[in-house]
Amino acid sequence: RNQSYPLNIFGEELKKRLTIQGMDSVFYCQDKKGVERNIIDYHSYFTIQEIRDQTSEMIKDCDHDQQNIEWSGTLLDESITQGQRRNLRKHGSDLHENGPVYWMCIVKENISSTAR
Repeated sequence: RNQSYPLNIFGEELKKRLTIQGMDSVFYCQDKKGVERNIIDYHSYFTIQEIRDQTSEMIKDCDHDQQNIEWSGTLLDESITQGQRRNLRKHGSDLHENGPVYWMCIVKENISSTAR
């Protein structure tokens, strides 16, 4: 965790990059009440498994979404340090294949590291 680059600033920069590159739509998921929310802003409304399930459904419905889910994972992977990547491997080695799930794991890792 980099104290000089907090998660909220990283999230804001990520949203900008995703929007510019047209990949932001796959970061919108439905919460338990059926409200569509951006998981970067509302990550606390979701579990990692809920995001896995919803992105699996997106992939079934749209090749464009599948491509954006994969590319956003690559974008995230290239946006973090090697040490962060190592720490995130405990969540699965294929995180780079699913940007929204990767984001949720980054959030979980950063929030848990503040308590250490």
